[in-house]
Amino acid sequence: MVGVDFVTKEFKVHGLVPDVISTPPENLLILEFGSLRVANLGNELSIADTARAPTAISWPSEENALYTLVFGDADVPSRTDGTGRSFLHWLVTNIPESDLHDGNTIKGYVGPGAPQNTGLHRYYFLVYKQNGRITENDASDGYHGPNKEKMFTYIDEKYGSDPALAALIKAGVCWSPERFAKKHGLGAPVAGNFFQTQWKETSA
Repeated sequence: MVGVDFVTKEFKVHGLVPDVISTPPENLLILEFGSLRVANLGNELSIADTARAPTAISWPSEENALYTLVFGDADVPSRTDGTGRSFLHWLVTNIPESDLHDGNTIKGYVGPGAPQNTGLHRYYFLVYKQNGRITENDASDGYHGPNKEKMFTYIDEKYGSDPALAALIKAGVCWSPERFAKKHGLGAPVAGNFFQTQWKETSA
C-alpha cells in the first residue's frame, strides 16, 4: 500500500505540482497496461506499451459517488516549453464509484504521441470526485488565451498539410484539469498516477 505522503511527494518531485495542478492527489490510482507494464509515479513506459487504454484502472471510491477521470500530457510541445500544456488524451465523467465502463466518455482514449527530439513527457492520470452528475458533454475548460493562439499558429505551420490531424491536436492543447475541475465544481483530485515516455526509433 502506497502512503499518502509518497504519492503527494512524487507529484511534487516530478513537477506536476505546480506545472499541472496546485494540490496533489492523496491516493494512488492503480494503472496497468498489461500485467507487466504498470505505471508507478514517474517510471518510464514506451509509447507502444501505452498506445491502448489501460487494461486495469482503479482507485479508492465511495459508495454511490460519481467521479471524473482525466489523462493528459504535461509537456506540450516539450518539458522545457510548456506553451501548450496540457494536451487532453482522455476524459470520462459520471463514473459510478470506480466502474469506468459505466461512465460518460467525452473524449476517447488517445495514446501518447511525444514528438521526436522533445525528450521525456510526463503523462498524468487524475481522478476527481463529483458533487453531482455532469450534464455537459463538452471537454472545454473555457480557456482562450494567448498560449492557445500561439499553439494554433504553431500547429498550422507544422501540420497544415493534414487538416484532420491539425484539428485533432488543436482540440486537445492548452487544456487544464484544474480549469475543467473549477468549471464543474470538482475540487482537488482524489487519486492520481503518472508515467513518462519519449519518442524512440521504434515509436515511428
